[in-house]
Amino acid sequence: MIILLFIFILIGVFGKKKLCINHQKIALIYELFGIKRFHPSPSSRQDILRLERGKDTYNQPCLTIWAGIKKYDILSGEFYFFPATPPELDWLAHELSDWLGLPITRE
Repeated sequence: MIILLFIFILIGVFGKKKLCINHQKIALIYELFGIKRFHPSPSSRQDILRLERGKDTYNQPCLTIWAGIKKYDILSGEFYFFPATPPELDWLAHELSDWLGLPITRE
């Protein structure tokens, strides 16, 4: 049996941020100084409804994965501890779109 797991890791000076998606769940894990925190809490993989490319409140590119009413944001820009670059966001959006079979919507 093959289990697929998609992990995208952003590394900052003191920690990292991981987006983990497998056939059961989606989770966004922040690890800072060795302490792990989920934000938001994990959701069922089947709850993923939409992939959205848009802009955040600072008008910087972002990718939002919607699982039910929960938002899993991957952000870019200098205002965040674990920013992704716009090319990383594009790559991640297309990989997830292919893997999950969902279109990428624009905000």
